Amino acid sequence: MAEQVLYRKWRPQRFADLVGQDTVVQTLRQAVSQDRVAHAYLFCGPRGTGKTTAARILAKALNCESLGPNATAPNDGDPDNTCPFCIDVREGRALDLVEMDAASHRGIDDVRSLQERVFGAGPAQGRAKVYIIDEAHMLTDFAFNALLKTLEEPAPWAYFVLCTTEPHKLLATIVSRCQRFDFRRIAPKDMQARLQTICEGEGFTFEEQALSTIARATGGSLRDALNILEQTALSYGNAVTLAGVQDLLGLSEDPRALELVRTVLLGSLGESLGVLNDVSSSGLEPGPFHREVVERMRAVLLHKSGVGVTDDSMEIQDAVKTIADATDWNVLLRAMRLVGKVNLRSGEGPSWLPLELALIECASAPEEVAPPVAAAPAPPPARAPAPLPRPAPQARPNNGPSPSRRPPWEDAPQPARNLQPSQTDSMDEPSQTQPAPPPQVNIPIPEGATALDDAQWTTLMQPLKRARGKKFVLGSLLLDCRARYTKEDKLVLVFKNVANRDRLQEELEHPASRLTFESAVSEALGGSYNLKLEAVDSDVASGNTYGHLVRAAVALGAKVIPDKEGLQ
Repeated sequence: MAEQVLYRKWRPQRFADLVGQDTVVQTLRQAVSQDRVAHAYLFCGPRGTGKTTAARILAKALNCESLGPNATAPNDGDPDNTCPFCIDVREGRALDLVEMDAASHRGIDDVRSLQERVFGAGPAQGRAKVYIIDEAHMLTDFAFNALLKTLEEPAPWAYFVLCTTEPHKLLATIVSRCQRFDFRRIAPKDMQARLQTICEGEGFTFEEQALSTIARATGGSLRDALNILEQTALSYGNAVTLAGVQDLLGLSEDPRALELVRTVLLGSLGESLGVLNDVSSSGLEPGPFHREVVERMRAVLLHKSGVGVTDDSMEIQDAVKTIADATDWNVLLRAMRLVGKVNLRSGEGPSWLPLELALIECASAPEEVAPPVAAAPAPPPARAPAPLPRPAPQARPNNGPSPSRRPPWEDAPQPARNLQPSQTDSMDEPSQTQPAPPPQVNIPIPEGATALDDAQWTTLMQPLKRARGKKFVLGSLLLDCRARYTKEDKLVLVFKNVANRDRLQEELEHPASRLTFESAVSEALGGSYNLKLEAVDSDVASGNTYGHLVRAAVALGAKVIPDKEGLQ
């Protein structure tokens, strides 16, 4: 039999063994011990944080002989891992634990097959059957809809656990039928302690700095950390060293990174470029070295803030503290902004040039980031002079067409007026260079409807400005909305452009986009509404209700006579 990899061999078997998920563990143990387990759970969070493992432990706890109704001793909600069912789960042969990978079984037929198993037969061994749906966000919309009723009213012996890394892709109706638990990224100190326990159990020799580097490099995923640990141990004869981890991950941990930070923050451009040239000449990749420089600058920032970094050696901590004490706040912040946003990809491959340019910019014009001087209070604005009286308009004869209705070929081009602030026109009329948004009143509001005020519309638009749907940004489509009102349980949005109406309708057919939009509506209006999208003719929106033939006649000099009673 092949040797198991570390993340499978050291998979937690009890709630107490889960790392960095104290809130989730406490709640699940209390639910088991008090016999108040929900019929459906949603476990969401980053990869490698224990979602599927927690679901398996829950399955063991629901069927463990020491936790059943016949148990005589008090329990803490943890399975004993000694009863037959716990052993079967650990060895992967439990009949009452069903795991479905939604990434490969994502269709409606797969869900229907699962439903038949749920209602077809009860537990074979224990008291409950547990169904774990991994990567649940991969199910299709049809499959989700087929699952709804089962989640809402399952068989009395059935329990569901949905695990996903992308909960926003699930239908809101699915989420509302589950108790949600958010698994957090594992803190580096907790992960390092777990790695040390595993190294001691496997007989690996290790350096604490190496384990700390692994914990910081994996972004809170214990499974990734165990894979790196195992690779390093295999490569270096069961020895986990800092040099081995750095070589495997492509990290530099080069003392020249801290030296570069020192010269940059102290304003020595020549020394900075010399250090960088030495690094580039040694054949190192720019990416890992750049990441190390950013980490060292962050360490300086934390030390200057009084926080400090405790996962470095004492020698490095002392050096960082010395640099922090000698560095000005503004210089540090400017350097972090310039160096942090460097993109080392240039053309066909990585290049050192962007980092060199950033160093040069750091050394130039440090006065630009000086803190702003508190300005004296501004004097009260002077009262604007009263506008000059405008001459009364001369009477215009009624026997001829108005200038606005002259034929197009009679309109002579007029020179543009160079308006100055002193002219009376700019004081009485709004500037044409900054047109106001189209007035909402151009679109008639039905009787009994309530128009959205500006505050409500601003609150609705705020979360949608950068909310990208399947193809478009939702807030961009709403810019064409010319009227918005509520009537009974409907929210009606009227668009001037039919295409924008159709684009938004298409976006709202996407579950994630619709959930985002409904959340914004609920936040702005304080409730849920049925959405209705409408579009009006451009002439109606502009106030011109005449047809194109009438408009053509008017352009040729005709006059429109209003309808009167009795006139056909």
